[in-house]
Amino acid sequence: MTFRLPNSARIGNRTDLRFNSDNIVLGENIVIDDDVRIVVPADGQLKIGDNVKIGKGTIINCGGSVEIGSNVAFYGYCYIQSSRWVWNEGQKDYSYFDLKIGEFSTIAPNTVISGNVSVPHGYRGQPGDVLGEW
Repeated sequence: MTFRLPNSARIGNRTDLRFNSDNIVLGENIVIDDDVRIVVPADGQLKIGDNVKIGKGTIINCGGSVEIGSNVAFYGYCYIQSSRWVWNEGQKDYSYFDLKIGEFSTIAPNTVISGNVSVPHGYRGQPGDVLGEW
């Protein structure tokens, strides 16, 4: 399968995209700002809906899968992670999980998201907490 960047997508300067063409799906009208890093390893998955804005300096690490609904906005320097360290018989190991960010969600600057985000909410903080319901 060949990766196709939608014609309506805009990608900023110094953006670091690392993925295989089989494990990423991008919707229409996506804006990825400057200095964004998106990493999707061979066993990870990323799906981004339509009309999504990913703000400057945001990092998305897809150890498991990340699904971002349509009409979502990430304001600068957010961190989205679908894996975490766990202790397994006295040793550090990775735990991978599926992470979903619901439609019409707004993620405030400097927010860390490592769990599901409900529809439609604003989130802020480290870790991300509900800011309010729209």
